[in-house]
Amino acid sequence: MSSFEPIEFSPGDFKRFTDRIKQSGYVDISKECVWLTSSSKPPHNAYNLIDNDLNSYWQSDAEQPHMVTISFPSSVVLSHICIFFDYSQDTNYTPEVMTIRSALGPYLLADLTQLVVSEPHGWYVIDLKGHTELDGASGVRMRYLQMLITENHQGGKDSHLRQIRLFTRHHRGHAQDGGL
Repeated sequence: MSSFEPIEFSPGDFKRFTDRIKQSGYVDISKECVWLTSSSKPPHNAYNLIDNDLNSYWQSDAEQPHMVTISFPSSVVLSHICIFFDYSQDTNYTPEVMTIRSALGPYLLADLTQLVVSEPHGWYVIDLKGHTELDGASGVRMRYLQMLITENHQGGKDSHLRQIRLFTRHHRGHAQDGGL
C-alpha cells in the first residue's frame, strides 16, 4: 500500500484548487463513471455523491464495511481523489478509516492508500500525481476505484459521504474546455 497523504481544504479553498487544476488541463470525470454502493438508505443514494450539493449525502444501510465502487468507461490515469466530510453534521455517521483500492480488472483490487481522518470538516484531496506509470503518466492507472469504510467516528454503524470528485488529465471524453 502506498502512502498518499491527503490535503485538507475548506469549501472555498477547494473551489480555488479545482479552478487552478482545471486551468492546468485536469478534468472532473466524476459524472462519467458508474457508481455502485454496498447499500443505501433511500433517498440518500449514490447520485448524491456527485450532485454538487454539500448538504446532500449517500447513507449506507447495512453492517460495515461499507463500499463505494466506481467503474470508469475505460482505463484512466487518476490524478486526484477528493472527498467531502462534515463531522459537525454527521457525527457518528462520519467515516474515520477508509481504505482506497484500485484495479484494472474488477476482481484485482489492491490497496492504494488508507485515509484516517479525525472529526473532519471540508474536502480531503488525495493527490496521486506522485506515482508514475510505466508509460510516464503522472497518477494511478485504473479502471475501478473502491472506497472501503471500515470504521466510523464514535463507533457508528452506517456512514455518510457527502461528495466525491475524481480528476484526470484531459482525455478523449471531454470537450476542449473540460466541460462535462
